[in-house]
Amino acid sequence: MSNSLKNVAIFYFSGTGNTWYVSDKLKNCLTESGLIVKIYSVEALSEKESNGIISKNDLVIFGYPIYASYMPAPMIKFINGLKTNENKPSAIFCTQMIFSGDGAKVCDYLIEKKGFKTKWAIHFNMANNLNCGPFKFLPVTNDEEKLKKMRQKTDKRIEKFSNLIVNNKEFKQGFSKASGILAKMQRPIEKKDHTALWKNSMSIDKDLCIKCGKCARLCPMRNVLNDGSIFYTNGNCCGCLRCHNFCPAKAVMYKGSKNIKENYQGPIKGFDPIILTKK
Repeated sequence: MSNSLKNVAIFYFSGTGNTWYVSDKLKNCLTESGLIVKIYSVEALSEKESNGIISKNDLVIFGYPIYASYMPAPMIKFINGLKTNENKPSAIFCTQMIFSGDGAKVCDYLIEKKGFKTKWAIHFNMANNLNCGPFKFLPVTNDEEKLKKMRQKTDKRIEKFSNLIVNNKEFKQGFSKASGILAKMQRPIEKKDHTALWKNSMSIDKDLCIKCGKCARLCPMRNVLNDGSIFYTNGNCCGCLRCHNFCPAKAVMYKGSKNIKENYQGPIKGFDPIILTKK
């Protein structure tokens, strides 16, 4: 190990498990190289806790899914709540289906204002979790063999990224002008969908709802509420798709359309989305 890093904190937001998987794998790779690494869900931390953790670590890594070159709202809120940390080394990664242009760079715009200095940034391809609305044509799979092949490719890339960090070799994917151009091709579409269509997109089919409360427990935006007799949404969706994909009764609808397609159930067989909301 050719740099002075010892303690590393990985802060992640994961919609349906992909970013959690990468965070956990990256932690293991860095730990095997002699670093002391912990991962934290941004949903499970207060601003005071987050800032305290950052002050005790030599490197801070930010991970999140990219929504057509936009960061998810919970991650933006988390970063906005951080104190200024002058010249604190940082790394960024995002998870994506195919490509995102400047998916990692969009985070750098925010953390730079907080004094972080990004030395490493990368994009990881993971399984698609988007299967509703105007995106219902996109393929979704829960086939373990197919997921395993996807993970194996990503695992190798995670190992390479870990080695770059350990050996202090700067690498920043998504920071070029070409990456910015690719991102702008997606943002006009996603801006319309994410800030308008997604915000009020989800609703609950009261006839199918079994009142298990899973959607409310999973929602990072408190978009699902219960008035004592029924569960309903309140127009604060960020598009993470947990409620839609993990509802056991398929009672969560996109713009009133019944959910009849296969839902993504996470990066590994038997995945429990509840872990995404805990430390």
